[in-house]
Amino acid sequence: IQNSTLFYICIFRLPKLKYCKIKFESKDDVQLLPKSTDKFSPIECLVINHSFRFQSFNNLLSYLYQLRHL
Repeated sequence: IQNSTLFYICIFRLPKLKYCKIKFESKDDVQLLPKSTDKFSPIECLVINHSFRFQSFNNLLSYLYQLRHL
């Protein structure tokens, strides 16, 4: 995946997605995910199996108000 930020945003826009397991390799350093102010995902369970910047964690959570398992 060349742009992981775009990938995440596309995943988070899926309106019926409740469970998501993500595993991929990025060709470059994973970019910071922008903080969400008005876009929310229905994901309740999220598994991430790749590296990303710790600074992106709070921004990631800003999309996941329904999250119950990480």
